[in-house]
Amino acid sequence: AIFLSTFVIIGQNRQATFQQAKADHDFVAQELELHANTEITQAVHALTVAIHAQVVRATTAATTAATAATAAAESAGAQACGQVSGSGPAAG
Repeated sequence: AIFLSTFVIIGQNRQATFQQAKADHDFVAQELELHANTEITQAVHALTVAIHAQVVRATTAATTAATAATAAAESAGAQACGQVSGSGPAAG
């Protein structure tokens, strides 16, 4: 019985050593994955900020152009109305 228990203890020690090595490997792999995921998340955030800024600039430019076009159309319309009413019978 003592002879067999020695082999059982040796087997348990080998199994514990293997489990510890596997746990160490898994920990290192998880740390590397965490680092990679953090870098990817930061890159996605930077791209999102850049896209948002570009969309805001484009929207602002379009709104400014539309406002300028509306103002020009209103000004041209007001001038046309002034010319029409100024050239009528009351002008003479």
